[in-house]
Amino acid sequence: MKNMSADYSVVQLLFVRSVFALLIFQFVLWAIRHATPLDTNRLGWHLLRGTVLCLALGCYYIALSAMPLLDAVAIFFTAPLLATVLSAFLLKEKISLGRWLAVIVGFVGAMVMVRPGGATVVQTASFFAAGSAVLYAASIVITRVLGDTESAVTTAYLTMVMYVAITGLGVVAMDHLAETGGRFEGVSLLRRWGTFHVKELALLAFSGGMVCIGFFCLAQAYRLATVSLLASWEYTALLWGGLW
Repeated sequence: MKNMSADYSVVQLLFVRSVFALLIFQFVLWAIRHATPLDTNRLGWHLLRGTVLCLALGCYYIALSAMPLLDAVAIFFTAPLLATVLSAFLLKEKISLGRWLAVIVGFVGAMVMVRPGGATVVQTASFFAAGSAVLYAASIVITRVLGDTESAVTTAYLTMVMYVAITGLGVVAMDHLAETGGRFEGVSLLRRWGTFHVKELALLAFSGGMVCIGFFCLAQAYRLATVSLLASWEYTALLWGGLW
């Protein structure tokens, strides 16, 4: 996503990847003879989660397009600390001292990782990264709320449907407005639709497959355990961000 954002709109990339993800997930459900999981009494919560998560990752990928990977990841992963705080106030979760310490240590580690970027962190893109962290923290809390009654399959599937719908509308809007330009301090806001090469489509399809697995695992995890328990595990993505 970061590599291709140099040549394509982030909204276009998210739309194509989301279409691949939904098709792959639907094929898997068909292969295991699982009906399309649209039977839910909490559709409003699903729509809210899909919207918030889509906006969160949209802001994140916009930030990625204009700043170093490690800096963007470090800012984004202040989200677990925010999610833990929100869970304490909104979900009334009882959080032990050990879990607070684990999340705070992860937060401190994220701040240490930001420092190598120096002045590059304080730029327009960093505000997109910070916004994505707040939105993602909210999506974590919503995922936990849904986990009380909804299956991981339903949650993941409806989130992908929302991704396709929102990014599809975004592509139409961006393509229409792209004539006005739209670059601000390295952040690409508006671009017309670009034509992908076969290799790029293959990479987006692979990314879509990873989204299927990731969304299902995320929904299943927060269905089974509290936000405070899982938040510190989210920080392991910092290790992968540094590696890549």
